[in-house]
Amino acid sequence: MNLFSLKVGLYDAKCRALKYTRWLKRPFAKAVAPQYVFVLCPPYCGSTLMHEMLCSSPAVSANNLFGTREGQSLPEYRRLIDYRRRWEEGYAYPWPIIKKIWQQYWDHSKPLLLDKSPPNLIRTAALSQHFSPFYFIIMVRNPYVHCEGLMRRDKMSPQAAAALSLLCLRHQRHNLQQHPQNSLLIRYEDLTEHPQKAQRQLLEFLPQLKTIKVDQTFKAHNQQGKPSKIKNMNAGKLERLQPGQLERINAILGREKNLLAYFNYDFYNS
Repeated sequence: MNLFSLKVGLYDAKCRALKYTRWLKRPFAKAVAPQYVFVLCPPYCGSTLMHEMLCSSPAVSANNLFGTREGQSLPEYRRLIDYRRRWEEGYAYPWPIIKKIWQQYWDHSKPLLLDKSPPNLIRTAALSQHFSPFYFIIMVRNPYVHCEGLMRRDKMSPQAAAALSLLCLRHQRHNLQQHPQNSLLIRYEDLTEHPQKAQRQLLEFLPQLKTIKVDQTFKAHNQQGKPSKIKNMNAGKLERLQPGQLERINAILGREKNLLAYFNYDFYNS
């Protein structure tokens, strides 16, 4: 067994332990009417930090607490989905089976059942059909910073990274317009620069949270590679962009300056 297989095996074992722990608890805990909360956020845009914040509330049960904390990373789920097609808008997911899997991992004595899986942001029509009542916490991040993360961590070309960033922004705008009563927009920049304001917005949007912590140290992945307090990490990522990369990114982003402006982002030349 190689190191990668060992890591996957250990990860899956932790996930299954979580599922069995919650299964054992079920006969002794009274189930409550669920509300489904989805963090809709592109990769590398702050979703893990948001997930950790929400999990600081005793009212929340997440379907995954390990790694990037994604429901799409659970072992049973991974066997269902072609990961290479996760960003294809026409790729159909088997939602009844996925819901059944997630139900096994949630603690049903908690009123707020949480998932965060980045590709779900392009599948809100299906989410609203299969999970009711639903609430969307919609996150975006400076698209240039988003591109830097996709290029560095997923080895994407500048053009591919910019195209995916625009895809996410288009869908997030659609999600806000399509579900205005069930959605809350919190940009990464607003969360990290004004965490107390974001805290108030979340508590107003989801009163059952009752309390969430924003002043603790969070484990969410960051460029420093260690737990830290909430802070905006954008500056260091922007500095990594080379002139040639920026030129190719702008060739794509420049086509939709109005979309960037919708989220209060500027076209960036240097």
